[in-house]
Amino acid sequence: MATATRSKKAPDPELAAFVDAWDAFFAAVRRARGRAASAPGGLTLSQFQLLDALDRGTARTPGELAEAAAVTPPTASRMLDLLERDGIIERRRDDEDRRLVSISLTPEGSRRVKLRRTKIAQRRKKVFTALSPEERSRGAELLRHLADVIDEPL
Repeated sequence: MATATRSKKAPDPELAAFVDAWDAFFAAVRRARGRAASAPGGLTLSQFQLLDALDRGTARTPGELAEAAAVTPPTASRMLDLLERDGIIERRRDDEDRRLVSISLTPEGSRRVKLRRTKIAQRRKKVFTALSPEERSRGAELLRHLADVIDEPL
């Protein structure tokens, strides 16, 4: 009985190193998101992204918030339900068109968004200062380029 053999091509070492670095980077991002989600009284990164546009005044409706946070409208609605329950946001129906709903932060919500924004800024600065001047320059350029490449449709 003859057995079929396939010649296995050795993987491209550069590609393998890139894939390993990619996996390590995104694993670190997931761990950081997990730590942020478990912070007592804090907002998850997803909640923060949803509410940041609200705090800055660039979005007011559920659809605008979903777009700003890059989540689907149903996901935004579920998140807003929980945030409303926790006293972070308030929903108000438009007096003239009851189909329209505007969202606003409560004072507690505003406090939490500002606190989260400060913590994110501190973390970014810590990462930035951990890099050499050359890495900072190259890193900023590479991050922008990666964002562009990742955003391209497949």
